[in-house]
Order: sequence, then C-alpha cells, then structure tokens
Amino acid sequence: MAGPFDGVRVVEVAAWTYVPGAGAIMADLGADVIKVEPPNGDPQRGLLNMLNRDSSGPNPFIEIPNRGKRSMTIDLNHEKGHEVFLKLIEGADEYLQLLDVLSFTSRTVGATAPSETRADSVLPDKRP
Repeated sequence: MAGPFDGVRVVEVAAWTYVPGAGAIMADLGADVIKVEPPNGDPQRGLLNMLNRDSSGPNPFIEIPNRGKRSMTIDLNHEKGHEVFLKLIEGADEYLQLLDVLSFTSRTVGATAPSETRADSVLPDKRP
C-alpha cells in the first residue's frame, strides 16, 4: 500500500532527536529520506557509550529517530563534497535542517534549498 509521501525525496541535515524524528515519520509515510552527516557523524551515535552501556547491540538512541532513512557523509569543506550537497538539495522535494550546515563547513552553502523554490517546503529552520 502506498503512503501519502511516496515519491517525495527529503534531505535532512540534523542530529539528536527533534528533526530526525520528523524525518523518520516522513519515511514511515513513504518518503525517501536521505540523512546527511558531517565526517564526525551524528553525535547521538556515541550516546550509548556515554551512558556506559554495552555498545555491542543496536543503539536505540540512533536507530529509532533514523529508521527508514538512507544516510551519507559529506565533507562540505571539500569542493566535491560541496558540489554533491548542492546537487542533493536541488533534487529534493523537502529539506529538513536542525544543524546549521555552516557549522560543519567553512564554505558558503548557497541558496538552493527547496525553500527557495517551493512554497510548501517543511523547514523547521529556514537558514540556508
């Protein structure tokens, strides 16, 4: 059975739970959600170890808010990474952002996010 978000591509640049949880719900409803992480990854990946828990099994702190997503690491400090990121955003229907993209790069990202071209984009944070 098709979900209401089937055929919708979402690019997510976020960490922790708030926005990743929204992306997970979109994925549950059929969206193709692509999570973009900086080279050092989502800080929530290490939360289990910070709690001195056994890290041999699944980490619910990262698994639950990131279910149903594809993920990729992009280093925006490199020209190729910057180009890949811009192409990824150009092909997206929606853009979810919690992390300031500029916080993991010294480069200017540019104003090509779907919010610039689609009035119906879902953006918790509208900074480029």
